[in-house]
Amino acid sequence: MPPDEARAMRLQALDDNREATWLEPENPRHFHQRAWLYFALGDLDAAERDFGVAIHLRPNSFYYWSRGHFYGNIKKDLPKALADFTMAIQQAEREQADTGHSEYPIEWLYRDRGELYEALGEPDKAAADFEKAKQR
Repeated sequence: MPPDEARAMRLQALDDNREATWLEPENPRHFHQRAWLYFALGDLDAAERDFGVAIHLRPNSFYYWSRGHFYGNIKKDLPKALADFTMAIQQAEREQADTGHSEYPIEWLYRDRGELYEALGEPDKAAADFEKAKQR
C-alpha cells in the first residue's frame, strides 16, 4: 500500500474513532485504539495521553502492557516501560485471582519484563522473571 494511501486510511480510522469516542466516552477501548492510531500517524504525545486515559478508565494488564511496550520500544523510556510492565503483572495476577484469567497472559508479561531487565543490565532480575514465565 502506498504511504499516502496508508496515511489516508489511518486518518479515516481516526475520524471514525473520534465518533465512537463521542458516542461512548467511557469506553477505554476507543482510547487504546486511538493511541495506536496516533502512534502510526507520528503523534507520540497524543498516543501517550490516550494510553493513559484508557488505563485511567479501566486499569488492566493489557492496557498497561501496551503502554509499557510503547514506552520501551517506541519512546525508549525503559524506566517507564518497567513501571508499566510491573503494573501489568500486578493487574494480571489480580485479574487471575478475581476471574480465573487475565487480560494479557501472565507468562508473556514476565518474559517481556525479563527482556527489559536484560536491557537494563539486571541479569538476576531477568533470570527470575524468565523462571516465573516458565512456571506459568
